[in-house]
Amino acid sequence: MKIPINESLSFGWQTLKNNLGFIIGALLFVGAVNFLGNLIGNLFSMLLEKAGENFPTVLLLVIGLMYLAFFLGWIFISTLLQMGLLKIWLKFVDAQKPEFGDLFGQYPVFFRYLLSSILYGLIILGGTILLVIPGIIWAIKYMFFGYLVIDQKMGAIEALKASGKITMGYKWDLFVFGILCLLVNIAGTLLCLVGLLFTVPITMIAWAYLYRKLQTQIELLPQVQATPLS
Repeated sequence: MKIPINESLSFGWQTLKNNLGFIIGALLFVGAVNFLGNLIGNLFSMLLEKAGENFPTVLLLVIGLMYLAFFLGWIFISTLLQMGLLKIWLKFVDAQKPEFGDLFGQYPVFFRYLLSSILYGLIILGGTILLVIPGIIWAIKYMFFGYLVIDQKMGAIEALKASGKITMGYKWDLFVFGILCLLVNIAGTLLCLVGLLFTVPITMIAWAYLYRKLQTQIELLPQVQATPLS
């Protein structure tokens, strides 16, 4: 079976068109939260840098602890929102109507997702250190770990293994699809970045659609007929 590239992108486009307000609103909210988090982080960094020689040691320690608490909280919030977006894309693919609360509803599997993300990053890093090509191959092989954690509540190792099974025999097609999605998003940046509000959800929904198509081939879940919601 060849992966349904045109079908996936078409589904992404139809879903965006039928749910434009909700999708753009969710992306703008996530973008605003990320912007605010980066702003606060930069302010902490500037404060610590300028206060190094002027503030008492105790005050510097307090500021440092506050920065650490913010950093850990920021990891939790940003990761939770990333998981929430994956859940929203999957709901669209499964012909379910997502809600704004889905952005924050994946906390029960937060640590599984975080651990699998760390392992995924280490795998890619190891492959890149050895040679660039293994890093690319392993990045494709294990790329669906996040969907499996959220979709099937798998543990980190289990999700990585299942992703390897899903992508078996499709790595080249997935690489081509990834390049195509990259080109689509580059085109979005050429439209004064505003185009990314349209190209990013199209490609992300397309990836979720593709995940479901490949995942059902190995019968991890019953076949789901995806139809764009209106």
